[in-house]
Amino acid sequence: MKGKNGIILLMAICCASCEGDKIDQSLEKTQFHINALISKSETKMTDDTWINGDAIGIYTKKSEETLSSGGLKSNVKYINGNGATFLPAKEEEAIQLPSEGDNIDFIGYYPYQEKIDVFSYAVDVSNQTNQAAIDLLFSDNETNRSAENTDVKMIFKHQLSRIILQISAEDPEMDLSGLQATMTNAARKASFSLNDATLSAPTATGDIPFNVAADGKTAVAIVLPDNDLSDNLLILIIDQIEYKYSLSLSTKIKTFEKGCKYTYMITLNQKEKTITVDVNSSIDTWTEGPSETVALDPSDKPVIPTIGDGSEENPYTVSDAKSRQGGTDVWVKGYIVGCFNGSVKKFINTTEGAVASNLALADSPTETEAANTFPVELENGKNRTALNLVDHPENFKKEVMVEGDLEKYFSLPGIKSLSAYKFVK
Repeated sequence: MKGKNGIILLMAICCASCEGDKIDQSLEKTQFHINALISKSETKMTDDTWINGDAIGIYTKKSEETLSSGGLKSNVKYINGNGATFLPAKEEEAIQLPSEGDNIDFIGYYPYQEKIDVFSYAVDVSNQTNQAAIDLLFSDNETNRSAENTDVKMIFKHQLSRIILQISAEDPEMDLSGLQATMTNAARKASFSLNDATLSAPTATGDIPFNVAADGKTAVAIVLPDNDLSDNLLILIIDQIEYKYSLSLSTKIKTFEKGCKYTYMITLNQKEKTITVDVNSSIDTWTEGPSETVALDPSDKPVIPTIGDGSEENPYTVSDAKSRQGGTDVWVKGYIVGCFNGSVKKFINTTEGAVASNLALADSPTETEAANTFPVELENGKNRTALNLVDHPENFKKEVMVEGDLEKYFSLPGIKSLSAYKFVK
């Protein structure tokens, strides 16, 4: 779907029969007709339209009952075919009134997921490349529908938050192309209940990379709502200069609410000066809210732009992971350069005398300094069996990716609770 952010979608329900098919008039009275329209009066946007192939999921249940007890149709896939029309992916699954004539309620969501576990929709905003694919919309307004009224209008609303960075430079000649933007310590995964429209506590945290325009002047991220931004940073990197802005410094934007858009107007000044941040917030219909200005000093130390976001497709380097402690369910890539025999002072940079309970990773396969390594806890189980240097000395200096939680280990930034691994070929 193109430009869904901030829209309210009105869903009217309609079905189409194949040309030449004979329509059963007794069924025609109980069929619900599905069309999708966008209410232009609810937004300043003018180009918000469904794209051919967009898919929604629809549940029906007996009125006054929950999905778990009164579910009639489960996760029926409806696809946009042309303009406002949605049709069932499988004609035999077209939604009709139950034979006993009970009134029914409609539950709908976008984007469609084939597998829904116990009415719990899996939310994952780790990858921002295709934001339409992670922009969760939900509808539960249509209730108590009967055969006397088969025109159903479902109002879809955003369940996540949209963060926009509008970036400029004090020097109008400054080229911002290649800029990178990240929000640290952000919620990345959760589950959404289709029964009561609530989001769970985060099941994974880490960095959220913004989707940055080619010219570097705009960056956008779809994020999970958050009531506490005190531990989050915005990090912008351009020409090996890093700018940091703590969201705890904002006096207007203290939370990210569902269905809301927040805009940070950021001006990057020369390195010896400051970064100015004008903060605007807006909600639902994208009307502009209050703003504030914050002056910050950019980091003095040049940095190499990070390319990792902690996902399996784009894992953290060891250097990245050391500065991202607190992240959960993230991937880190490094070379196995040894292990620790009980403490950081007993770093073993060889396979002789190795222990099986841990590994030491580094960005270079020739690293010999303990302080530059990254300890990895190997709990009893398949990960220890496959990775430890006692049983597998051939793993020494191999490059590996591990997934787990970033926290201190042997007094160093490290990773624990490994859930997966893979060797880098």
